[in-house]
Amino acid sequence: MRQITLSIVGDCRIQVGELDLTPSATHLFALGLYLSLERSRWIGRQEIQYLLFGPSAKPSVASHCLRQLLYRLRSKGLSLDERPSALRLNVTQLADPLGPLVCLTPAERAEFSVGALRILPNYAPTLSREFAEWLEGARDTIERGLTKLLLDDITQLRASHAWGALGKLSAALRHLDPLNLAVVIAHAESLAMMGQRDAALQELDSFEKDAPGRSIETQGLARVRARLVKSSLPPRHTPLIGRSDCLSLLEQQWGRVTNTGARLVTLVGPAGIGKTRVADDFASSTLLGAANVLQYRCGGDGRHYPLSLFSHLLPELLQLRGSLGITPEHHALLNRIRLPIHSSRATVPRGISREALRADIVAALLDLLEATSSERRLLLIVDDAHLL
Repeated sequence: MRQITLSIVGDCRIQVGELDLTPSATHLFALGLYLSLERSRWIGRQEIQYLLFGPSAKPSVASHCLRQLLYRLRSKGLSLDERPSALRLNVTQLADPLGPLVCLTPAERAEFSVGALRILPNYAPTLSREFAEWLEGARDTIERGLTKLLLDDITQLRASHAWGALGKLSAALRHLDPLNLAVVIAHAESLAMMGQRDAALQELDSFEKDAPGRSIETQGLARVRARLVKSSLPPRHTPLIGRSDCLSLLEQQWGRVTNTGARLVTLVGPAGIGKTRVADDFASSTLLGAANVLQYRCGGDGRHYPLSLFSHLLPELLQLRGSLGITPEHHALLNRIRLPIHSSRATVPRGISREALRADIVAALLDLLEATSSERRLLLIVDDAHLL
């Protein structure tokens, strides 16, 4: 018994051991394909005759031709389970048509061209209308499985910030599934992260023209377009090699913020290893999502000033939506947080210790952070935090 491999993704071949069955043998290939894709059920002989030879063929002639075709399939090594009126392929020898693709990594699958992802490309036999309808349905079923696999790849590539691979894969998927909003957004994000914001906006505009009147998609596009217009994303001419695990961890923790509350992640490593580059790349991708991003790079003088981090970030925090919702008495406490260059000397009100005042100011800062992050998730990146 020989192994059967359906090479129908980007190709039109049925491999039985070392032998190839191709569309040049019109009826033989069609029969092998039909038996392979319908392997889960018993198939009536009359059903096969009807599909391969059409309703106008004489039953005696169609029956004789079918017997000859089955004999040729057996001679090539296909094992059949047969009954007087039905038959089916022995399923133990058939490999999954998507198996070779499933064994690859998302980055490897992203290298496939559009043509290499077509199901039975250029295969359009003129056997019968019924066979053509069955073939169209079979293609759709396999394409759905392939599309699901590639959509999962998009999620993984985005999490690892592999923007180049994401761009290639989403571009290919645009041809396979042109009205999929998730694919369009992924392609626009990859273009934006590679420094091609104008191309990303054109991609969104093109999709809106192709899918007019679809309100849900239009609303989603409007939000993405607004984020692209507002975001100033630096171009990434080189990939972040060796950073995928780190970026995946950041994405995982970021995804837990909504359900579990604030998360703290610390990147530690020698100077020059690329911690800032990772943080910048993560910040850029987060800007494309529904989130606020604040970044601060610490200097050597920060350790001499209490709450120096927030003295720099406070103006931006107070501009965020939701900041007006803090407790009124906290406004006066936040006003006490001043930049290090401020000339006046800070004073402590009578009857309160410095420790108590500091605790009150910290409570006011937490109130502000909670108020702003309840409206929209907040990502705070502090570079060289050891200098605080």
